[in-house]
Amino acid sequence: MADKKTSLVVPPHWVETMSVETTELMKTLFSHMEDQIRFADSKAQGLLLLATSALVAVAITGALNKGTGITLIDSGESLFSRVSALFIILMFAALIVAIYCAVLTLRPWPSVPGVETLLYFDSISRLSLEDFIRKFTSQTHTDLNVSMLSAIHTKAQIADWKFFQVRLGLNFLLVAMVLWGAAQIMSAFAR
Repeated sequence: MADKKTSLVVPPHWVETMSVETTELMKTLFSHMEDQIRFADSKAQGLLLLATSALVAVAITGALNKGTGITLIDSGESLFSRVSALFIILMFAALIVAIYCAVLTLRPWPSVPGVETLLYFDSISRLSLEDFIRKFTSQTHTDLNVSMLSAIHTKAQIADWKFFQVRLGLNFLLVAMVLWGAAQIMSAFAR
C-alpha cells in the first residue's frame, strides 16, 4: 500500500462519456463493495466469538495449565501424554492466531492508500469545512466519476483483504479444533 496519496490521472474520455446506466451501475457497485466489507466484518465478529469462546473453554477446563509444557519435555511421561501436551500447546497457538486474524479484520482502516479523493472520511476530515465545500463543489462531473471509481477499486481491495484474513482465521480455528480432538484421543491412551 502506498504511503503517499497521489492524484489519479485518467484519460478524460474514459469517464466523460459515461452513460446514465453506467453511472447507476457505478453507484450500485460502490454500494456492493460497502456491503462486502460489512459482510467480512460480520464473519470476523463470528470468528472472534468462536475463537475466544474456545480459548475460554481451554482456560476453564485447565487443558492448558502450568504442567503442559513440562509434560511435553518430560521423558518420564508416556508418549501419548507428551503428544497430547504438544497438541494442546499448538491448539492454544492456533486459537491465538485465529483471534489475531479476526481483530485485524475488524480493525478500522484510518486512511485509504493511494489516491486522494473526497469520498473518504480521512481525506475530508483533514480539510476545514470551507476547504471541503470549495474542493467538493469545484469538482467536475469527470472528477467525481474518477473519485467514485477509485473508491470502488479501493473498497474491493479492502474487502478482498478482509475476506483473506477471515479465511485464514477460520483455517486456524479449524486446525485448533482438530488439534483439540487429537489431544483428547491421545489423552485417552495416556496412563
